[in-house]
Amino acid sequence: MPRVLAPLLLALVVAPLATATRSVDEKPLRVRAAVPADDSPKTAATQWWQVLAFDPATRTTVQALFVSQPSAYFRVTVIPSGAASTVLGGDGMALVPQSRPGVAMVGTSPPPGREPPRAGLAYSGGKYVVEASSGAGSAHLEVVPTRAGPTVGPWKLGPHRTMPANPPNFVPGTRTWSVPVALGSARGWVEIDGRRLTLHGWRAYHDHTWGQFSLAESNWVHSDFAVINPRAGEVWIVNGLEPSDGGYRTKPNDNLWQGVLVHAVGRRLWTCSARVHRTGWIEAFSSGWSYFLPSRVDARCAKAGSFSFRPQGKLHGLDGFGVGQEVGVNQAAHGGTGWFAHAMPPVPTS
Repeated sequence: MPRVLAPLLLALVVAPLATATRSVDEKPLRVRAAVPADDSPKTAATQWWQVLAFDPATRTTVQALFVSQPSAYFRVTVIPSGAASTVLGGDGMALVPQSRPGVAMVGTSPPPGREPPRAGLAYSGGKYVVEASSGAGSAHLEVVPTRAGPTVGPWKLGPHRTMPANPPNFVPGTRTWSVPVALGSARGWVEIDGRRLTLHGWRAYHDHTWGQFSLAESNWVHSDFAVINPRAGEVWIVNGLEPSDGGYRTKPNDNLWQGVLVHAVGRRLWTCSARVHRTGWIEAFSSGWSYFLPSRVDARCAKAGSFSFRPQGKLHGLDGFGVGQEVGVNQAAHGGTGWFAHAMPPVPTS
């Protein structure tokens, strides 16, 4: 197992973001060092695991995504710089138990005579192993952590409506984010439609998100996530959102944003509550509804410092966070290898 960060290497500042009046019950976000056990499945309305691998030479990105709630599916996506993406995936999956931290799933309705799709993420022997197979191909990735990140939360969101329930039943909305791998290396391969991509010494990141929330409900708005490696052995990460009491807000408000900035370099790692200044907003439209997407997220806090997160090139319009339901952008980041994403609930649900 990787060594847990010594307390003196993890600087925590968890004071609340001040000045603005909140529409929900705000408390300081709890922050601690992530451990492999944080990858174990939780009781949640929404839950996913994500692995990102970056090639500094070609700026190709591989994203492996495993969603267990509200429905189980997986995607392994190869995203070359300036070229079309290819996807290996499976829908209508069923979860299967495993003894190690992570998640495993198998297809429930394969065509006659075909093996069902299978996918999983497991912590084993000091590394995180991704396995996936379907009719289009297969993948095997091994991520060796060199620096664990934080476990943050829960964010306190507005009421979450449980499904199904008539009359509606509500529980307190929450969201928690854990980063077992802030810095790591990836090796392995992804084969889709007969074309194999080999990974060796790629930079890697891995997180796990869960909570009592839905990506389609407006007890949150304007979430931001980005991870950037300016150089080998260094990473900057930002993650946060604007909690809401359930009233849908189209326009963003930096004063209502709650989240953290993470900076790791060498043997040191800082995590602290951050302020953001998001600029270059672009108004995009989908199904007659408008969404605002930032072209730059400047984040700062006393311990970690400050960093500017930007996408590589222009925003590619509306697509999604890769987790379904919500809308937004996700693409390669500027200033090194990395990932930039912004998301919103799709329509008002209040």
